[in-house]
Amino acid sequence: MKHAMLLLGLVAALLIGILQAQDASTTEAKTALAVRQERVERLMADLEAKFQRLAASLQASEPEHAKRLIDALNQAKQNGIEARMAKVVELLNADKLNDANAQQKAIIQDLYKLIDILMREDSKLDKIQEEIRRLEDWHRQIAELIKDEQGLKRESEKTDAKDEAVGSLDAKVKELEDLIKAQKALRDATAKARSGAPQTLPGMAGPQRDIREKTQKLARDLDDVGAPKESSEIPGESPPAPAGGTEGAEGAQGAEGAQGAEGAQGAEGAQGAEGAQGAKGAQGAKGAQGAEGAQGAKGAQGAQGAQDPPPSPSGSEPGQDSLQRAAEHQQAAESNLGQGKGKSAQDQQDRAIEELENALNKIKKERDRIARLPPEHFEKMADNQDRTAQKAGDVSEQMSKAPPPSDGGGQPGEPGEGQPGESGQPQPGQQQVQDAQKDMKQASDDLREKDPNKARDDQEEAIKKLRQAQKEIEDRLRQLRKDSQEELLKALEARFVEMLNRQKPVTLSTAMLHEKRREPLPRDQQLEAAGQSAEEAAIADMAQKALDILKEDATTIIMPRIVEQLRDDLVAVQGLLAQYRTDAYTQGLQLEIERTLEELIEAVRKAQEQQQQQQQGEPGESGQQNPPLVPESAELKLLKAAQLRVNRRTESFDKMRPGEQLDPTMQGEVHRIAGMQQDVQGMAEEMAEHR
Repeated sequence: MKHAMLLLGLVAALLIGILQAQDASTTEAKTALAVRQERVERLMADLEAKFQRLAASLQASEPEHAKRLIDALNQAKQNGIEARMAKVVELLNADKLNDANAQQKAIIQDLYKLIDILMREDSKLDKIQEEIRRLEDWHRQIAELIKDEQGLKRESEKTDAKDEAVGSLDAKVKELEDLIKAQKALRDATAKARSGAPQTLPGMAGPQRDIREKTQKLARDLDDVGAPKESSEIPGESPPAPAGGTEGAEGAQGAEGAQGAEGAQGAEGAQGAEGAQGAKGAQGAKGAQGAEGAQGAKGAQGAQGAQDPPPSPSGSEPGQDSLQRAAEHQQAAESNLGQGKGKSAQDQQDRAIEELENALNKIKKERDRIARLPPEHFEKMADNQDRTAQKAGDVSEQMSKAPPPSDGGGQPGEPGEGQPGESGQPQPGQQQVQDAQKDMKQASDDLREKDPNKARDDQEEAIKKLRQAQKEIEDRLRQLRKDSQEELLKALEARFVEMLNRQKPVTLSTAMLHEKRREPLPRDQQLEAAGQSAEEAAIADMAQKALDILKEDATTIIMPRIVEQLRDDLVAVQGLLAQYRTDAYTQGLQLEIERTLEELIEAVRKAQEQQQQQQQGEPGESGQQNPPLVPESAELKLLKAAQLRVNRRTESFDKMRPGEQLDPTMQGEVHRIAGMQQDVQGMAEEMAEHR
């Protein structure tokens, strides 16, 4: 890329030379013009020679870059740029200025095509992004395999310990019936408080929290139905939350009355050992949240329970999804009660009760299903296991047929591990998926032999290997995303440099046009301004492409907004030039565009330097393992520059305003400056939130 940047600078010099020759063509003597054009012609010859030497030197080490340079050289030869430049010299010497000017414009367009070839983004970035998408898809498929295999493993556990599973579900049914009773009692108490004592509503948030925590715990416990104690944990997963501590040793709301109101929750106690909400007092005989009451005599939120993890997100056990939704409604009710919003709380409680009853119905059906498992159930389980094994085989086949991992693939220190794909290199996680498939097939055989205990062990081993495959993929994705950022930075730098190289000649041409312009503006000067306007529009399109790159990356805050402002500035200048406005205000905007591009180039190069430091083992400025595309220090500098730009724009506008009455164009500029100031404020606030 750095070689292409050097050549881009030479091409830009050619453009500037031709444009300057064009701008001078109506005022200078033909000999001076010819001398200037001859210098441009020599530049072109020198450029072609550099193309040839550089392409030859890169052929071995960077064949893709070399091919791009050769393509550009062939395009230049095909267009006959050098010969046409010689023709321009002849036309200038023959005083045929109009013909020379037309030839120069055609050459300029061909040079822009040359720039497009040089700027063509390497396919490396496309390959990296394609591999990222492929790995993300495999990661998703493996996650589904893990979920399926976990369900099969639980079924094996239930079948192996049928009586224990039925007994466990019986206990869950009883526990859930108690929860429904408690939730209904609290719902009735909420309704009563709404009409008679709304000031007591906040005190009911505590009991609602306790019911919600019991609901969440029940959802988690469903994962362990029928599981042997020694194998209730899958490698890599957190152990189940401890049972103790969540509700307090002697009743969630204490023995002596957290919420009271003459038995709002019943004398027998939905929430406590001796009367969930106490027998006396709307807020309890010893205070709504007193030490002895609100949270239990020995701490309803015990040291362990307060930090209980959320229920399993899989929702794979019958009733789990409904319990999780019930807990969400209970949490909303808890929040509403704390704010004294009785009606909203009651609505959420009703929805929680509905979900709890749905869960109860599903758990009862599951209990009955297990109790009546027929002898042929083993064959059905084996068939289900075969289908999951086939899915694993499909993922493995996708991996074997995929393009090779870029830069060698595989894992460090493990060359050649796994079955090779088309490239002879294994994909990350490929070997583990293949091994997991073998374990699944063995589990299927075990089930057909009516040995669910052995099948469970094989299924657990398959899950373990699938998780290892996920980890390898995640490690590879982490590296690829880093590589992708490096390529994105190169693409951004090249694009911003090209924009700057194209903007400078337009800025110069606008200033020269303003110096020589006559009023009324003659036709040739109108055409010149229109050409400059078109070029600003083309540069604005490039800004939009850079903005698309930044939005797709989505790791930076300030730079995308700056590029968006840059694009808007280019569009604004395009509009001003379309109206033949070449005054100091327009020229000032063009200079601001150049300055903004220089600041963006500096920020991108700062990001590249930081990445190089991290590759060399030096810590980045933030110590982040996955830093944003552009470091925070560079973004802060861009933010400061954006504010200074608004200040300069305001001063420039104030100097140029003709009076109190502004034409529609300048009124639009006022609104744009105000919008830019709001943008700067918004950027500062957003950046502060992310620090």
